[in-house]
Amino acid sequence: MNACWYGDGTHCWCSACEGGSQFPVCRPIDPPQWNCDSLAPGCPIVMPQAGTPCSTPGASCGPNCTLPITCEGGLWHWGQDLCPICAAPNTPIATPNGEQPIASLRVGDLVYSVDHDAIVAVPLLKVGHTSVSHHRVVRVVLANGRVLEISPGHPTADGRTFGDLVAGSELDDEHWVQSAELVPFAYDATYDILPASSTGTYYAAGALIGSTLFGH
Repeated sequence: MNACWYGDGTHCWCSACEGGSQFPVCRPIDPPQWNCDSLAPGCPIVMPQAGTPCSTPGASCGPNCTLPITCEGGLWHWGQDLCPICAAPNTPIATPNGEQPIASLRVGDLVYSVDHDAIVAVPLLKVGHTSVSHHRVVRVVLANGRVLEISPGHPTADGRTFGDLVAGSELDDEHWVQSAELVPFAYDATYDILPASSTGTYYAAGALIGSTLFGH
């Protein structure tokens, strides 16, 4: 991959993947296209080194989502893989108090999950979000008209990914896919949750889906 770095921190590269990124999946394009990213807020023009001082808490300046370097406690830290494989913040999640946006949920909140073959309300063990830019998600329209916008690498309840879904696919036992297309993501972060159940699954827009946090 040909790439150029400019004096103002702009990074440009030629990519054969739609949208310029192979994360979480590469949608091949031909011919390749030139893509550019401007410097993220709080990031120095020169890539920071781990352990050096920083002044913008939460700033993320790694070259891509597999190599995140973030500002924490006044120092730059290399982190774990943060490639976005989660859901839009307004994704409706089934709870005993009705559907709630996934971004509003906190550890300890109750959600519906499948635990040892029974649908039960269980507390959340983990919640997480990943900052993104120039991200694309799969917009899935279900046969009942409900819509999900979730990263292509996010798991379904049966171990597939949302990137595997096409028109006519079965998302779960009761929901079929009317259409599935890759679209630009309108938000600056993706979200995920982990229920305290044997499957780690939860109900989004009425359909049972998996969690990227399960097993971690």
